[in-house]
Amino acid sequence: MVIVFADDLTGAAATAALFRQRGRAVRLLQAPQAFGAPDVLVINARTRDLEAALARSELRRWARWAMAAAPESHWSKRVDTTLAGHIRVELEVLLEILRPQGGVLA
Repeated sequence: MVIVFADDLTGAAATAALFRQRGRAVRLLQAPQAFGAPDVLVINARTRDLEAALARSELRRWARWAMAAAPESHWSKRVDTTLAGHIRVELEVLLEILRPQGGVLA
C-alpha cells in the first residue's frame, strides 16, 4: 500500500483522483479510522493553515497512526504546486517517524 500525506483537502482529492484514474483502489481519510485494504490511502492532515508547531504535532499524530495501521507501507508527501504549507516541517516529521531506507524528491 502507498500512503500519501497531504496538507489540505484539495491536494488530497487531486492525488486520490490521479491514482483512481489509473485503476487503483483509493481511500481518502480526514480522521484516523479503519480503512480496509486500498492500494492507496490518502490522508488529509489539514495542516496547511496551522502554525508550524501545530502542523508538526498534527502530522506527527497522523504518521504514528499510519505506521501502526500499515507498517509495511510506502509513503509519499503531497507538495502543493505553489509550495504552500509547511513542507520542510512535514518532511522532517515524516523522516523522523517513518525512517525511510531511501527516497525521491521530485
